[in-house]
Amino acid sequence: MPFVDPKQSRIKMVALTGPKENNIVWYSPIWQNHKNPAEIITGMMRRFTQRSEAARCKVIQFYDNANSQLIQEYR
Repeated sequence: MPFVDPKQSRIKMVALTGPKENNIVWYSPIWQNHKNPAEIITGMMRRFTQRSEAARCKVIQFYDNANSQLIQEYR
């Protein structure tokens, strides 16, 4: 089983960057699907903010991957 999968992961994170840069898309680990969304988002934010790409982001959005509904947004 893969660590993340665009079809099986519960949460999708989209980090919006500048106008001439590609946005960053991450998916939550599949093994965390049983957790509530707040716990998954906290872990994803913790891991993402440790990366150098985080400094380029203006907005970070989290979506329910099943129905593409926005769950949370950080500016």
